[in-house]
Amino acid sequence: SQGWHVTRSSIVKDVSVAHYFGLQGESNRQKLADTFKRPTTWKHYCTYVSQNNCTTPDDVAMRPPATVEGGKYFVEGSYTGFFRKTEKNDCNKTKACTGHIMDYPCGWTSYVRQQTKHLKIALESDGSDGISGGYTYSEMVDIWSAANATKSDLIGLWWSPDAIPNLFKGSGSDLMPVLLPAPTQSCLDNRVDILKRCDASATDFDLYGDEKGACGRPSRSTMKVAVGNMESNIQENKNPKSRMSPAHIVYNDFSVTDLHMDEILTNWVNRGVDKYNFDLRFATCRWMAENLDYIVETMIPPSHPRIVVEASSTSPLAIFTLVLSAIAIILTIFTAFGMYVQWRQGTLGRSVQIEFLALLLAGLFLVSIGSLLLALKPSKVTCTGSIWMVIFGYTLQLVPTLMRVSAIIKIIRASRKFRIVKVNIKALFTRSIGISAIAALYCMLWTIIDPPCARTTVELSKEKNNFGETIVSEYTFCDSNSSIWFVISFVCQGILLIGGSFLAWQMRTVPDVVNDSRELALMIYASFILLLLRFMVYILPGSLSLGENSFQRMRSIFCSIDTMATIVIFFSRFFLEQRKKEPERSIRGGNFVQRAPNGTFVRTSGQNSGEPGFSNAGGASSTSSRVPVNSMEMVLEEEKVEEDAMIKISTARQTYSVPTWVLEEYGEVKDRELEQIREHSTTSSAI
Repeated sequence: SQGWHVTRSSIVKDVSVAHYFGLQGESNRQKLADTFKRPTTWKHYCTYVSQNNCTTPDDVAMRPPATVEGGKYFVEGSYTGFFRKTEKNDCNKTKACTGHIMDYPCGWTSYVRQQTKHLKIALESDGSDGISGGYTYSEMVDIWSAANATKSDLIGLWWSPDAIPNLFKGSGSDLMPVLLPAPTQSCLDNRVDILKRCDASATDFDLYGDEKGACGRPSRSTMKVAVGNMESNIQENKNPKSRMSPAHIVYNDFSVTDLHMDEILTNWVNRGVDKYNFDLRFATCRWMAENLDYIVETMIPPSHPRIVVEASSTSPLAIFTLVLSAIAIILTIFTAFGMYVQWRQGTLGRSVQIEFLALLLAGLFLVSIGSLLLALKPSKVTCTGSIWMVIFGYTLQLVPTLMRVSAIIKIIRASRKFRIVKVNIKALFTRSIGISAIAALYCMLWTIIDPPCARTTVELSKEKNNFGETIVSEYTFCDSNSSIWFVISFVCQGILLIGGSFLAWQMRTVPDVVNDSRELALMIYASFILLLLRFMVYILPGSLSLGENSFQRMRSIFCSIDTMATIVIFFSRFFLEQRKKEPERSIRGGNFVQRAPNGTFVRTSGQNSGEPGFSNAGGASSTSSRVPVNSMEMVLEEEKVEEDAMIKISTARQTYSVPTWVLEEYGEVKDRELEQIREHSTTSSAI
């Protein structure tokens, strides 16, 4: 607060000077003129008061002033200051005599003229500032010091908290506030314009204003000032809480009471080493050190101070991820080696399309490599490599398999309608590679436009180190500027899996010898579930407290599990020793050959079973034989038609029509008669 202040010694002499009632009116004019004398500069004292121009030391001046000291009101050890009556204090000579009040200089906010005129208080300022009659800051400090040194009466403007009141505390010249009329909003609205206070062209009304504005200054608490957008910047900041500066919280919680401020200023004044430079800093730091507990409890935000620590790359989750991806890679390599050995030995069977299995294994290998890259410490190389391996690997894994299944379904449907279907394996293989190349093109565009790179994020933990600092864990993960790239890759893989599930459902009626719909359905189901899990752990980091790298490792785990699950589901049937095989059969001269459970071949014929043999009727030749299969009688018929040679396979429940080339490709057809029938038909390549 700021306002009128008077020395304590003056109140001790006359308590009425502490209230404007004891100051106003003509009855108090003489009292004010006698009590509050004018301060005298060192030069004026030596010129008008001293008997010998200060050549001889006295109680006031120890020597004459130097040129630059002539205007000083107080110089410690050389000039104590002096207060004297001038003609303005002599009511005998001047009817409008006044006492002295120390006013602010131009540019400072002061309503002394308005207050003294309308409250009828006979006080006037006679400072070096001719227009306002005020004093400079250094002059005011000197005048207060002179009043203290000479124990003179002084009234004037000052403010608190400040060091000067503390400088005189307990000396008898303490600065005591003078009570003026209580401020009201009406009074504040009728204040004079401060800008016209020192205007030479100002009118009397500009200087003295209306009597409604003659009140005291409203007290104000110490205020904190901040730029207007400070709070909005904090509230709209997208950085995580652990990265945000505590400045706004400290600003809101910061408060220093008047007692604390008074203590700091007292220490400043009492030190007396470098009063107007280093002493204030020393006093502030000293107070901070002595009140550290109070500062920590009231000003430092929770979880501060903090220290950023890089997350460990040897955590249990990290080690588990690396081990699992290594297992997936090794399992894929051994599976590929085992399939190659069986293919070389000719034990895979004619129904196995080794080219498509090779593409499937290549895709699984790339996905497992991608899972390993996701498990490693993120860098530009590992981040870019992981998206290439995973996206291209899944495409290479799914597209050829779906092309193969689609071709088989197309052939079976055409055979039921006795239509010719020509399938070019090389074309299918090329088409599969071409679609996979589109995935590679997408990865290339991603790498050029918005390359994934290593990014860092932090997570505020509740742990503290030995120094009491809250640990902020820093995680590194792979990401691009836009998440749309990852979303598109997830959606495309989902579309492939949905299409695969539809084909697996259509494949359920295909003959068992080429029917792997059960394995295909299980593989697609597992991949789809793991795809959903990978998508969820990609979008969840913003809503869960786990680190971003933990979610990346989880995506690696799901890729590894997907690879191993596909191998177990789809390829285990080729390696299990005790597997249930489809009956191997051959047609030889109207005979039906079936492999018995003990591994031997049993031949049955129409003649041996009492059935009619091979006969010609109506230009068509046919032969049939019946053999019990798993307690179900199956009838095999060969029939020659004009368009194609078909074989009908009948069971007790349903009859299937299959072209001869299907059994030739997937069975062991070597009969001469069947070869003669085959010559009249147009054959097609099969999957």
